[in-house]
Amino acid sequence: MLAKGLTRFIRYTNMQNSPCPDWATALLNGFSQIFLQRHPLCGLLCLLAILFSAPALFGWALLGGVAGLLTAQRRDYPKADRQAGLFSYNGILLGLLAGLVLPWSVLLPPLIIAGGGLSAMLTQQWLKRTRDPRCLPAYTAPFVGLGWLLLSFAAPQPSLMSAELTLANLLAGCLTGLGQVMFLGHPLAGALITAGLLVANRRAAGWALFGSAAGVAFAWCIRNTQRRCPDWAVITRRWWRWPSVNSAANPGCCWPESCWQSCSRRGLPPSVWRHSPRRSSSLAGWCRPRRERGGRS
Repeated sequence: MLAKGLTRFIRYTNMQNSPCPDWATALLNGFSQIFLQRHPLCGLLCLLAILFSAPALFGWALLGGVAGLLTAQRRDYPKADRQAGLFSYNGILLGLLAGLVLPWSVLLPPLIIAGGGLSAMLTQQWLKRTRDPRCLPAYTAPFVGLGWLLLSFAAPQPSLMSAELTLANLLAGCLTGLGQVMFLGHPLAGALITAGLLVANRRAAGWALFGSAAGVAFAWCIRNTQRRCPDWAVITRRWWRWPSVNSAANPGCCWPESCWQSCSRRGLPPSVWRHSPRRSSSLAGWCRPRRERGGRS
């Protein structure tokens, strides 16, 4: 009798709160959603990139991601969205940024927890109003807004030492561009992130590498054509490439299938448009005409 009553109580609790079936998968998906993917192995490689290249930021990234996930669970946000990592990635980025630009103090952990929870609430409010495929997806808008607010209290970053233009530095700069999406200025981080993108979505990996290389090329052209220009070390190690990485990775992930089919009618080869992006691969599923967010895997 006692066992039967306990079973009923557990079922009632699960119906009321409906926790994530696998919090580890949800958290890893949050790391992969930084690059518009939903793949636990990709998220694990992103996590290893932080651990190997910037271990001091590892705990802050986990703290921000867990804060966002627990906030979403406590407020009973949709289970499918929680499992997809949609409420974790903004908190992860805020934790990385706060740990990078702010000195240690007793206020830093609660600040990251508050930022992760607030970003989850902002993401949910945005998602509620953008279910229509024609609406603008949330992406990292909560992180951008809260990040700018956070940077207003940060001290200026120190300048970099000069570096020579060599092939090794050029290749390292392309890889570092991917790492700088998560504020990781080390080629190893970029290599691990590239491996994760290759596992999750080879198209997105190719576009991300292309965007990073394009950012280096444009910065080098500016350096040669203008008097007041960045040093080569700034070009290869600073934040010249990560906007181009995100801008280039987005078309590889979230162009609607109809766009690829329209390309075929304009004479583009089938190898370009035939392999349309999978709906289950990225956060950008809201860009597509048919919404299958609940069944993404």
